Amino acid sequence: MTVIDSQVHAYGANTPDRAWHSEPNWPAHVTGDEMVAAMDAVGVDGAILVSAFSIYQYDASYAVEVRNAHPGRFSLVKPIDPEDPAHDSPCFTLDQRASRRSRATNRVSDTAAFPPINRSPITLSNVVPKARFT
Repeated sequence: MTVIDSQVHAYGANTPDRAWHSEPNWPAHVTGDEMVAAMDAVGVDGAILVSAFSIYQYDASYAVEVRNAHPGRFSLVKPIDPEDPAHDSPCFTLDQRASRRSRATNRVSDTAAFPPINRSPITLSNVVPKARFT
């Protein structure tokens, strides 16, 4: 069985070459190599690598470097600055997401499992009404 960790962070030490935006109460570093060694030690085959936003903000270059240095071990989640015009195409407004969700819902036979998006506050019951947690 393949084991995937759903969220890990890797980050380098706070240096002038790659200065941190803030200093959280975390270890001084958890490099990509250290993360892979820790994963190997406990039998984790791969992980979702989330760029450490509190340290690097919108600069996901370290996480990209880690993913590229360890092919096949990580998928990447990186932040996108909504104010950066270079990222207009991959970002969607709430209305665009609602429109896409409505089209997808119309193709599903059990539409009760996929309620349309509305502007009400998000709660777990709104998002996954039929989920079972074990």
